[in-house]
Order: sequence, then C-alpha cells, then structure tokens
Amino acid sequence: MSTNFIAVSRAALQGPDVWLDDGLFKSLFMSRRLGDALEAAGLKETPFLYKARVV
Repeated sequence: MSTNFIAVSRAALQGPDVWLDDGLFKSLFMSRRLGDALEAAGLKETPFLYKARVV
C-alpha cells in the first residue's frame, strides 16, 4: 500500500481522532491532527502509516 491509496469522505474530517472501518479488515484510521502529532514526535517513519486522500 502507499500514500493516497485509500480515500475517505469529507465526513471523516469531523469525526474522532482514531477510528476503524468495518470494510477494511485490520485498518486503523487517524485524523490529520493525530498524524501530525505522531510525525512531530519522530514517528513519521513508522511502518504501515500512510496518508489517505479526502474526496
């Protein structure tokens, strides 16, 4: 998988900082705010952490 491989709706921008999607087994989603905080903490290179595009 790579960055922008998954797309989420704009409604995801209004939800919680972390959520699961029943349609994507073992997929954990997080808000940009949380992703940015992880990156600031030096965790940007964490395996399996990708950005999704908003449609």
